[in-house]
Amino acid sequence: MAQIRPNRRPSLHTRNMPAPWYKSDAAAILGLFLCPPVGVALVWLYQKWDGLVKMVVSLVSLSGLVAVLMVVAGSGGNEAAAGPALDAGAPAALQTAGTQDADSLDPRQVVGRAAGSLVAAAQRLTGDVTEAPPQTSPAAPQAPVIRAQSTSSQPGLSSPAGNASAAAAAAAPANAAPQQAAARSSAAAVAPANAPAAAPPVAVAAAPTGSLTAAQKQTIQTTLLASTTHYSQLLDAGKGALGSKRYADASEVADAQDDPSSPAGKFSHWRDQSKVDDDQSYGDAYDQVTAIYADAGVDAPDGLDVWLATMTDMQSSIVDWADAAVDWEGQDDTDAELAAAEKTVRDDLNDAKTVAQKLQAS
Repeated sequence: MAQIRPNRRPSLHTRNMPAPWYKSDAAAILGLFLCPPVGVALVWLYQKWDGLVKMVVSLVSLSGLVAVLMVVAGSGGNEAAAGPALDAGAPAALQTAGTQDADSLDPRQVVGRAAGSLVAAAQRLTGDVTEAPPQTSPAAPQAPVIRAQSTSSQPGLSSPAGNASAAAAAAAPANAAPQQAAARSSAAAVAPANAPAAAPPVAVAAAPTGSLTAAQKQTIQTTLLASTTHYSQLLDAGKGALGSKRYADASEVADAQDDPSSPAGKFSHWRDQSKVDDDQSYGDAYDQVTAIYADAGVDAPDGLDVWLATMTDMQSSIVDWADAAVDWEGQDDTDAELAAAEKTVRDDLNDAKTVAQKLQAS
């Protein structure tokens, strides 16, 4: 017996039923303009548009919503500065919207008020809002003229008080101008209550007016030249300890350094004893000279800093010479390279001496 299959095709009545309104293209497009989140949801849920089209219209709609929110948020910060001019130019519906129930508002009114808000915000941002006319300062009040009133019922008679009042009234216009000027001066003095207070005057230290004595100048030159002489003697002592002995390689130099009587051992002993790698005694000389200038009330010249920079380079150069001497002993550096390293040290010392001599002459 054949099985009877139920007819699952929709009836003619079902096929002819119109689609719900929220699935229509018009509802989706309207939603994209009026309420982008709802419009985007309708597009992606019920519309059979191309995926690229859905993405483009969604991005455009949401971007417009973000731009509108930014405009409204920015206009809120300028509402207090706009003042009565914005309140007067805003639609009446916007001014009264906050006092009505949300349930009693018609949707068309809500859309109209939102559009009015956007227009007002755009005007505020572009500067199209009509500025309020400048307020002019009120004219100075005129001194009232006091008319003498007679206390007597008989015409033509007046009391002494009335005569005094009349005299005061006659004198008022003459004194009004000075009083008004004084009042305006007082108001001008009190008006900028919120203005920042003037900064207190900054005390400027007087430039030193002292001078160096001949003895102080001599002490400065002696101190600086003694420092350069110290390093020159240090270099000579290192050359004497180095000698002329050269070894086959660096390994043989390291072995010879363990023998204090060998040339390599003597140079290594000189380097450790003199502490040439860490000798920065030129800094002490610089401090002593700076103190002399300060005691005399004289600004230290720029040449003193030049001397310090030159001696700093010299100290680095003498360490490089000591390293080159060890490499020369092990055949890693040539005679010319060792001589060039020594010349750099001597040139720095000569430059420092020249600077010291100029300081003494200044």
